[in-house]
Amino acid sequence: MISTELWKGALAALPIAVAYLPVSFAFGAAASGLGLGQFEATGISALMFSGANQVFLIGAIESGLNPLLTIAICIAVSLRHLLYGWVLNDSITRNRAARSAFAFGLTDEVFGRTLAARSTGPERFVPGWLVGLVFVAWATWVGGTLLGISVGELLGAIRPDLAKALEFALPALFIGLVFASASRALLRPMLVAAGVAVAFVLADLSEVAIPVGALIGVLARRRG
Repeated sequence: MISTELWKGALAALPIAVAYLPVSFAFGAAASGLGLGQFEATGISALMFSGANQVFLIGAIESGLNPLLTIAICIAVSLRHLLYGWVLNDSITRNRAARSAFAFGLTDEVFGRTLAARSTGPERFVPGWLVGLVFVAWATWVGGTLLGISVGELLGAIRPDLAKALEFALPALFIGLVFASASRALLRPMLVAAGVAVAFVLADLSEVAIPVGALIGVLARRRG
């Protein structure tokens, strides 16, 4: 029974895996362009498992942003996951191990897939289905990161001149993630964040443009 539900959960995660692979690959390539090794990049993906936070983190590392401020921003950006857990609480098994695994892997996409499955599926998901769903999503994210940084390192060894192009992967990925989740409610803070980032670039402070822009955008959203 467990193996059957595990398989069903894994199959349910396939659309997530398809979406995660190119994004995690881009993150790995961006990490390579910033000088991170395979261990560091895959470790970040394995432990954080959060696209927006990971992009912000490596930007903050590059710019030398205060570690406590970096942590605070990551926590603020992730507060919505508390709401996700509250919405799904009654549909999740009481098994503590499965609940812990699901809580770790509760990304936006996993939440959406679980919510969709709940509308046509059981009143309460069994441990196997939850673990299968989260594991495939997580493994794809980590594997895509490893593939991306491996390709980046290989490119750097063969064509150092082309490898420099990977430095643009981080801002490109950041912009892509932001616009992928855009809505009318986010338009104002997005424009504020973009304006602040551009101002820092024009002031020849491009190293801190993304982290500071992200911080101001989060504050503008909370005030709005």
